[in-house]
Amino acid sequence: MTKDLDRYLAAVKKFNDLVSQLAGMLEQISDARDEALKASGDLQREMDNTNQKLQDIAGLVRQQITFELTKKAVHSEDVAELAVARRVS
Repeated sequence: MTKDLDRYLAAVKKFNDLVSQLAGMLEQISDARDEALKASGDLQREMDNTNQKLQDIAGLVRQQITFELTKKAVHSEDVAELAVARRVS
């Protein structure tokens, strides 16, 4: 009977040790998950910020292109009017 009791106590101790190890691992998993979620949120905010900056830059580039094309169109009209004025005179 002592042998069975010793075996039982050893098995219960091993079981309790494994449960304790598992609890520690689950806590580590939970902590790692929390950190991953935080990092994911931080990354999403950074990507959104970068995206907004790129959209702002694209808008400024479009404005500059429109300005340059308008300037060239006005210049072309001026040249055309000057050419017509020279032919008339």
